[in-house]
Amino acid sequence: MRILGFDTATNACSTAIVRDGRVVARRLEPMARGHAERLMPMILEVMDEAGEDFSALDAVAVTNGPGAFTGLRIGLAAARGLALAGRLPCLAVTALEAVAAGVPEAERHGRQLLVVLDTKRADVYAQAFAPDLAPMGELRALLPDELPTLLMAGEKGR
Repeated sequence: MRILGFDTATNACSTAIVRDGRVVARRLEPMARGHAERLMPMILEVMDEAGEDFSALDAVAVTNGPGAFTGLRIGLAAARGLALAGRLPCLAVTALEAVAAGVPEAERHGRQLLVVLDTKRADVYAQAFAPDLAPMGELRALLPDELPTLLMAGEKGR
């Protein structure tokens, strides 16, 4: 299966081509603004690097939050447009699922993950994932002071 995936909801714009569950090309550019201008060129760059053609894709995947509202709109609109034009399914993943999936299996060593994203307010988004990347509970908005309690609960759940 060949999937074009991208994220515009965070402080970076990222794109990737996944072929049969393996990332074969990726780009990540840290940026506070400019996702709309860089997304399509970055998509073309990863398509070229992977030697893929839009007609060979099986799906388009995009993050659906949490994240910056304008960034989410940019990514979702691009995904919908590409999926409609190519008659492809459009898959949505949370930004935290995307971060978890980006941790190489060799670095996970069969351990649970806790993914934490800054909300740019007083709280953070957090979600725990099993070694196979299955979500362990719901995505939560927490105060940073609450993270140790969440970590301790995860240790007891092992």
